[in-house]
Amino acid sequence: MLDSPASRRSLSILLVAFLGLVAIEVGARLLADDEDDTVSERLLEPPAGDGVWVVGNSIFKTGVEPTSLADLIDRDVAFEYHGGHYTSLWYLIAENALPQLDEQPDVIVWGFRPRYAELPAFRQNRPNSTEEFEVEGDRTYDELATGLEGPDNPFDQLATDLDDQFLSTALASHRTDATTTVNDASLRASLEVLDVLGLGVADLLRTDVVDGDRSLLDVMNRIVTGGEVELAEERVVDGVGDFIEGEPTRFVDGFVPRTAEAIADSGADQLVVIWRPRNMAEGVPYEAEERFVADALEWFADRDIPVLDVYHDERLDISLYGEGDHFNPEGRALVTEIVAERLAELGHGTSSP
Repeated sequence: MLDSPASRRSLSILLVAFLGLVAIEVGARLLADDEDDTVSERLLEPPAGDGVWVVGNSIFKTGVEPTSLADLIDRDVAFEYHGGHYTSLWYLIAENALPQLDEQPDVIVWGFRPRYAELPAFRQNRPNSTEEFEVEGDRTYDELATGLEGPDNPFDQLATDLDDQFLSTALASHRTDATTTVNDASLRASLEVLDVLGLGVADLLRTDVVDGDRSLLDVMNRIVTGGEVELAEERVVDGVGDFIEGEPTRFVDGFVPRTAEAIADSGADQLVVIWRPRNMAEGVPYEAEERFVADALEWFADRDIPVLDVYHDERLDISLYGEGDHFNPEGRALVTEIVAERLAELGHGTSSP
């Protein structure tokens, strides 16, 4: 914990560095080049041709550790991570990006929570990754993604209009690459400053952030909690924020079956994970979720699409959760083993845990 002046000073410097990166991220939009690209080029972690491609949000990040999974199944694992996104994005990636890839992954691991999957329009009410993977003329997406009316606050509406104007430019599709490039340069420069100060934080950042795959927020959470929290996403409370919700639908009318069909059309195998929400771990099932999952299991079984039903897995008790539906390190270790075991059963791994 923060029980010494040096620790508190180290955290302060980390906070300053983080705030600087936030400011740079805004400015990086203006530095993006304006060349056209294809939808598939907007993927953050494209799959290897004969490997496992995990596509998911913070539930996947806190539930599946890619390096451990790769070791368990002896396969390459790539993780296309989009925090704060839901079934609308998985559909867009499968429908629009997947067909453009030069080589398909051997198997795609993706999934959903019934609470949000029954709301196809559910997504952040601000610019997000869905805009990067949309294409004109997709009537399925346009119909299912219809949600709430715009905000009543005129200043909120102005901000939304400005974001829409930016997203209509060629710069928008390159903002992720530009932000990453500038942020990396800024972080490396900050490490030089920390080295001069001699606080010992630079080595941690260099090992975990620059040379590793941890985010700056992850490192900050490890310091603040004394190592009890490894990933910032473990502390995320579900549904907090401004979201477009739309109307609930039956399983067959949402994005999940359409995503599964698009993946099947690509020729890649798939494993669909139905996640176990916190309320199930607490022994409080919701009738609507139960019905949604039952319909999903029947639909997948009728089409011989492999499923990992974590929803009903009673090994995942409340002690394995962080905040909301997210898993803590112990939960992540168990879920990773469960996923590896299922992949091995399906022939996508040389060994079983």
